[in-house]
Amino acid sequence: MRALSQTLIQLAGVFGLEVQAETLPVPEIDVNWIESLLQQRHQARKEKRYAESDRIRNQLQAAGITLIDGPDGQTRWHRSSPTPANPTGITGAWEESVSQ
Repeated sequence: MRALSQTLIQLAGVFGLEVQAETLPVPEIDVNWIESLLQQRHQARKEKRYAESDRIRNQLQAAGITLIDGPDGQTRWHRSSPTPANPTGITGAWEESVSQ
C-alpha cells in the first residue's frame, strides 16, 4: 500500500501537481465480533447448516474480513482488499485462529 501511495505521489509530480502524503488512520477492528461470528460459523458447519455458514462468511466478507479454512481444521482471518467498509485494504494484520 505504501509503495502504491509513493508511486501515485511521484506520478502527480510528473504532471506538475503537488501532493502531500497523508497517513490514513487504521480503522478499529472488533475482534470479539469476528470471533463470535467464527464460533457461530463453526457450529453451523459442525451441524451441516452450510447455508448459515456461507451467510456468516459473506457477512464477514462484506465487512472486509477474509476467512481461510485450513486443512488442519483452523480458520484464519485477515482484512481484505479495499472495500467501502475497509478503505485502507490492510491485509495480513490481526490474524487470529479458531479451532474447529
